[in-house]
Amino acid sequence: MAKIEFLGHLSDTCGPAQNISLPETVTQIAGLRDWLNSRFENAPLAPPSIRAIVNGAVVTDDKVISNTDIIAFFPPVGGG
Repeated sequence: MAKIEFLGHLSDTCGPAQNISLPETVTQIAGLRDWLNSRFENAPLAPPSIRAIVNGAVVTDDKVISNTDIIAFFPPVGGG
């Protein structure tokens, strides 16, 4: 099972980290975004503002993923 984490304000909408068995049709981050958006009402996972991290590295939507990965989505970070 893949571990999916939602960081920052995304955890308010999508909840805490979850272990999810990815469907066979979900093989890239882009497909995972679509699948999660259909699963969570009002999930704000659309790029480019929401970035993805796979196993500790920031990745693009064409990154291949598997059920052994740790995948996190994080919103833009601002500071002052």
